[in-house]
Parts: sequence; structure tokens; C-alpha cells
Amino acid sequence: NRQEVADWLKELPIDESMETSLLQSLAQREGVDPKIAPSAYAWLWDNVPVGQRAETLGYIVSVWAAEDPWSARDPDACGKWLNSLGPLGAEFSKGLKQFAEYAAARDPESGLAWAARIADPAARKAATDSVAALIRRQWPDRAETLVGKP
Repeated sequence: NRQEVADWLKELPIDESMETSLLQSLAQREGVDPKIAPSAYAWLWDNVPVGQRAETLGYIVSVWAAEDPWSARDPDACGKWLNSLGPLGAEFSKGLKQFAEYAAARDPESGLAWAARIADPAARKAATDSVAALIRRQWPDRAETLVGKP
């Protein structure tokens, strides 16, 4: 089982980034199935070294919420999981920006709300601007109401 593999990896003389990469591969193998993704990615989050969590958040978002063929393609479930983590600090800005963009592709209001939750002010502005640009491209008829004039 994946927990036995994680425990075994912790005993190996490898650095944290290699351990994280191997754990990510293990989680993704099962996580492409939307039914298994919630447990696979929650498990990954619980098992990666704390110093690797910011990078891992971006990885989880990209393989759970994106429309890519290797993703579970389930931003709703990913968003529920992100909500379960509580407030995330500035170090998680990049992953939250990614999620805001994926969410906005399906639901512009949700994408804006996720961008607004980013702790770092500069990263929050960059995410809001990025989501606004996506909204202007994808929903030009709603863009002015949602994000104002360019």
C-alpha cells in the first residue's frame, strides 16, 4: 500500500525533493481517478515533508483540477479539499493562483473568489488580473459586470 511505500521512502538516504517527487508519482497514479483523487491527494499532503508543501500544493492542483489528460479534472473536489486546509499562507500563493485560474475556466465568480483568498497582496493582484483576463476572453458578455472595464 502507498503508506508502506511512504514510510519506506522516509528511511532512504534521499533528499526531500526526491522523496516528494516519488510520493507525487505514487499519488498521481491513483489520483487520476476522480473517485480516488480525494484520498490520494490528501494522503500526499499528509506525507510530503513540510518544506515541500508549497510546491506540492501546486502539483496537487495541476493534477487534480486541470483539464489535462493526466488530471482527475475535478476542480470542485479539489476546491473542497483546499477549503478543508483552512487559510494558507503567502508561501502557497502560486498553487492558489493556479487553482483560481482552473476554477475560473468553469465558474468565473469562483475563480475571482479564490484569487481574493491569496494571502500575499502582490500575488493576489497577479492572480486577480490573470483571472480577469481569462474572464474577458471566455465570457466577454459578462466581463464588465464581473471584473469591470479593462
